[in-house]
Amino acid sequence: MRKRWRRSRAPWSDSTRRRAPGYLADLAVLSQDVLDEAAVPAQDLPKTRSLLTVIGGDVVWHDPAF
Repeated sequence: MRKRWRRSRAPWSDSTRRRAPGYLADLAVLSQDVLDEAAVPAQDLPKTRSLLTVIGGDVVWHDPAF
């Protein structure tokens, strides 16, 4: 069963849920626009590579060529 956190009870709620200086960020920069079906056909999705991964505001991986 999935546990639902209320914003006020989540242990990370004080430093997330906003895009602003001092707040944490989790994001990935991909090699293709995977949300655009016209630009990337389904058969090409497995060719998508991560160029940059940021977790908790820290860069945890980046493609050396990026």
